[in-house]
Amino acid sequence: MQWISEFEKGGVEGLKLKPGRGRKSILNDEEVATVKTCLQEDFNLTIKAVKLKIEQDFGKQLGMSATNNLLRKLNFSYITPRAKHYKQDKSLHKEFKKKS
Repeated sequence: MQWISEFEKGGVEGLKLKPGRGRKSILNDEEVATVKTCLQEDFNLTIKAVKLKIEQDFGKQLGMSATNNLLRKLNFSYITPRAKHYKQDKSLHKEFKKKS
């Protein structure tokens, strides 16, 4: 019923999405820029370290997923180490490296 009343009020233009919808970001643009410069200085920061830095510098609480989304928005990716098998023999691994 709501879209019918919106159509009656504004026609087809009344059905289009209006700006300002959705959840607002906790950090403003200046704070996001500060986080970006911090990440550019040190690429090895983990999500937990970024989250703690935001809490210390700005006094705002972000969750782990929100921090991860912020990193993706800033075109940074979370680097994870390659998995190692629990039966892997390190001595054989070192010998293989020497031979190749």
